[in-house]
Amino acid sequence: MRKASNSLKPYGLISEERQEVISVVTATVKGYFLSLSLIVAIGSQNAFILRQGLHRSHVSIVVAICILCDVLLFSLGALGGGAMVEGKSLFADAIRILAVGFLGAYGMVALRSALRGGGSLDAANETRGGGRLSVALGALAVTLLNPHVYLDTVVLFGGLASGHDFGYRAALVAGAVAGSATWLAGLGFGAAKLQPLMRSPRVWQILDAGIAVVMWSIAGMLVVEFLTQ
Repeated sequence: MRKASNSLKPYGLISEERQEVISVVTATVKGYFLSLSLIVAIGSQNAFILRQGLHRSHVSIVVAICILCDVLLFSLGALGGGAMVEGKSLFADAIRILAVGFLGAYGMVALRSALRGGGSLDAANETRGGGRLSVALGALAVTLLNPHVYLDTVVLFGGLASGHDFGYRAALVAGAVAGSATWLAGLGFGAAKLQPLMRSPRVWQILDAGIAVVMWSIAGMLVVEFLTQ
């Protein structure tokens, strides 16, 4: 009997410990790529980081602040933010309405900049974008005053994390923060390599026009989502 029992071990179920490890790894990978899918699209935060990186102005401070904000927001979502917006709630609707207004206004500013032109990255006349305090406040503003970020982190990410145990949620947050840090650091510190290209006013116009289109596209999708609920 003992021999028969041993022969069945290779075909037995995965141990609970191994299942837990697999679950944690899966959650980390899922969080990583979900974070990238949410953050890669050019938005107000990315545009701000890109500009600071192109001017090499307090990039470390900007990247650090944005990463810390993501740690806070992803943690908030994973710790129950999704539960606040289950179904059609006034909170979720208010966030969407604010997001549409913010994205629409930011898109208008970007379009106006594109139409006016005249922008370029001229090393001889380069402006450094203010001191540390103003840059830090700007990073906080484009991150925390953008209602759309709460849709991504609290609503969408929180909904994904809901229903799982603490270990799974923690792994999901760790993966999401790692994905965010990868993108933000790459964007901020890698932007300087684009300096030769960004000396052209035409390129700046195209960049601003592209930002306007993206902002309005996201706002439009939110409006459609709101009306079809």
